[in-house]
Amino acid sequence: MKEFTKKLSILAIFTVVFALLAACGGDGDTNEGSKSKKKKADVPSWFMMPPTAEDAIYAVGYAKKENMQLAMDTAKNRARDEISRVIGVKVSNMIKDFLEEAGVSGESVATEFTSSVSKSVSSNFLSGSKLEQQDLYEIDTDEDGNPNAYEAFALMKVSLKDMSSKID
Repeated sequence: MKEFTKKLSILAIFTVVFALLAACGGDGDTNEGSKSKKKKADVPSWFMMPPTAEDAIYAVGYAKKENMQLAMDTAKNRARDEISRVIGVKVSNMIKDFLEEAGVSGESVATEFTSSVSKSVSSNFLSGSKLEQQDLYEIDTDEDGNPNAYEAFALMKVSLKDMSSKID
C-alpha cells in the first residue's frame, strides 16, 4: 500500500508539472497575439485592372525612388517595356545540372546542383506611346516633413493604328 501511495504521489506531481508546462506553452504562435493579415496595397484602381481596347495596348509601370522625376520617368519606362513585351518577346532558357562526388572508398559524398535561368528580351520601336494617367505618392518624410521618397504609377497607351502606320 505504501508503494501504491508513493507511485500515486509521483503521478500527481508529474500531472501538475505537465499541466503547468502546457499552460505556459501557448498556442505555438511566435508573434504573440499578432495575426498576419493581408492588406490591400494603396494603388490606383487602374493599376490593378488596366483598361483594354481592340485598337490599343495598355500597360502599367511602377517605381519607388527618392527623386520625384526619376520615379515618374522610371514608371513610364517600365510601362513602355511591358508594351514592348506584349508586342513581341524572345525568351531564352537554360538549365544547368552539376554533379560532384568527393571522398574515397565507401565514404564518398555526392552533391548535386541544378539551376534554371530564364531571360526575356524585347526589342521593338515604339512610336506614339502616350501617358494616359500617372499618380504620384509621397511615401516617406524626414523629421521636418519634407518628402524623402516617392511612388509613381503610370498608365501608358499605344494605338495599334499609329504603330501599323510607322511599321509600313
